[in-house]
Amino acid sequence: MGVHTRAAKRADGTSMPALRKMRIDSKTAWLSACRRAGVENFRFHDLWHTRASRLIPSGVPLSVLQEMGGWESREMVRRYAH
Repeated sequence: MGVHTRAAKRADGTSMPALRKMRIDSKTAWLSACRRAGVENFRFHDLWHTRASRLIPSGVPLSVLQEMGGWESREMVRRYAH
């Protein structure tokens, strides 16, 4: 993960690290890890689907999964947990 070089503002006016820089560095690290592991055609985003899909049958309530994933609606939870 790279060093954050600039700050952004949240809706409440407080500062937070620049998200774009973090995403670029995370993607680079993810792709590098996939290459080293010999994994092709797999996105970090796919892990959100996997987590949701596996937790639902385990009995995790939609409300808990919604909070874990940061989704605004239960419909989004259902979309990810297919």
